[in-house]
Amino acid sequence: MVGHVKDFARSMLSALRYLHEQNIIHNDIKPDNVIVHQTTRGQYIYKLADFGTAVKIEKPYDNIYAGFHSMSGTPGFFAPERFKSKTTAKSDIYALGVSVYWLLT
Repeated sequence: MVGHVKDFARSMLSALRYLHEQNIIHNDIKPDNVIVHQTTRGQYIYKLADFGTAVKIEKPYDNIYAGFHSMSGTPGFFAPERFKSKTTAKSDIYALGVSVYWLLT
């Protein structure tokens, strides 16, 4: 089980790195928004999905996007600033941490 969570975390970090390099913030990172595919060799591939709340923003780690209604997304996975309708790429990382914790418990 822990190995699957580790693979999940690595895959999601890779996906987030790519998105953030493209100046995109996902804004709804959670296990329900990940597609899991098992290969014929028994390996699992994790793919990020549901880009309904994603936004493009210059310098996603430095700039704050404040155009969200505070309830767009899933509150249980929100970084604290999301409750003030503000988000950065760091909010995605926070939500990934909550997801990993949720999967482990």
